[in-house]
Amino acid sequence: MRSVTIELSFQLRRESRELPRVDPTEFESLSLEAFQLVQGFVLHDVWLVELEGSASCTVQDLRSLITPEGFRSLNPAVRILFFIRSALGRIFRLDSVSIDGPARSVVEKVPARLADASLVPPGTPEGPFQTLYALPTEAAYQALNATVHAILIVALTESVSGHRFFWATYLKPVGRITSLYMRVIDPFRRAIVYPGLESWLKRAWLTRSRL
Repeated sequence: MRSVTIELSFQLRRESRELPRVDPTEFESLSLEAFQLVQGFVLHDVWLVELEGSASCTVQDLRSLITPEGFRSLNPAVRILFFIRSALGRIFRLDSVSIDGPARSVVEKVPARLADASLVPPGTPEGPFQTLYALPTEAAYQALNATVHAILIVALTESVSGHRFFWATYLKPVGRITSLYMRVIDPFRRAIVYPGLESWLKRAWLTRSRL
């Protein structure tokens, strides 16, 4: 048990570097379909991962990297934090809110034109999220639980060295618990989880692009 604790402490220190966030005006200057779906939500933060390599890249290509094997290759500190959040969610029923009602109204806001173009039908479950739409270079997902109503937007643009992968979180409170919940988890998101995901994504993409 002591060796596990020491290893976790080491991994937390190693991953404890905050991934640079993007100026919101830079992100919101992109021409994205998702912006018509976030009325009433507040932009919480935006992150960027630079993906090197000349291989073509779509959101679906990056989504295909999320596998059980890929999860096991994440930094142990990140995996443990995911496990703790999942366990607390079960114990305190944090994820028990139905996706009916407020969340469904966001799905219903997806224009017919966008729904027809989406590679995944709006409303399709995606882990803890619900797909709003998925296009080759952008996608949006929503999550509704006892702590928060969130919309996650991901987008790809080309760069000199490859691609720039943005992901942004928009929030709408579900009660007074939302601000408290975000204050508790944000230090872990910003200093451990997102840097860990960035390192994993870069490695996974480099491996895939070399195939």
